[in-house]
Amino acid sequence: MKERLTNQLFVDKNKYKDEHRFDICQTIEELNKLPFDFYVSGGVICQFFFKDHCRYVNDIDIVTKCDLKEVESIFRKHLDVVEFVITPISISSPYFLETFIALININGKITQIDGTKVDYFDEIEPEIYKVNDISFKGVPIEYLAATKILAVTSEVERPFKHLVDTYTISSIDASLINKQKIKKYLNIINDNENKVRKMLKMPTYCLSYSIKENKTFSGPEILTTLQAGYNVSKETMIEEVNKWLSTF
Repeated sequence: MKERLTNQLFVDKNKYKDEHRFDICQTIEELNKLPFDFYVSGGVICQFFFKDHCRYVNDIDIVTKCDLKEVESIFRKHLDVVEFVITPISISSPYFLETFIALININGKITQIDGTKVDYFDEIEPEIYKVNDISFKGVPIEYLAATKILAVTSEVERPFKHLVDTYTISSIDASLINKQKIKKYLNIINDNENKVRKMLKMPTYCLSYSIKENKTFSGPEILTTLQAGYNVSKETMIEEVNKWLSTF
């Protein structure tokens, strides 16, 4: 069981205004009460493995196999929902996933929950994580690594934070992460994408384990890098990540 996570997921609490803080324990405790299957993903899971390089997190990502209309109904029944928006499958997306963004009010604090419906949910092997006394199911670091690799190697522009995360994942102690499992999840996700691409009569997507040196990433590079505790250039990150990807 992983227990390297503090209640507040911020690099330096003095750098952020109080209204931007949210109680991770309280939020997950509320989510745990909901009657549907989901796994926590994203930046929250990163914190269990990134150790000293704690990245700023201001929402919670989850994955589920449930129909998102059903999820919306459950959220509205059990939570104080400020807003719930579903983004339908998009042909322009390389992942063809259905997603939602929910804003929920917990004791006067607005917390954002980002959710994704994945058809291969049953193929994800969850782990049990713990924050203080709160336990929850989350995706394994290998699954998260696969999603980050796909994000930084795809031709679609992605937020700079994905490069920072991939760079950090590449430096995780080998005893804590299994490359074969990463490759397994890369293949699972790729196979699912190609099924949808075939249905839409689009070219199949081939996995590519490299980042183009001239690739741009959206978002504030300096701020994201500082939030992760690094003083490393984008070029250096790309170089190091490409070295790591070449070992797959």
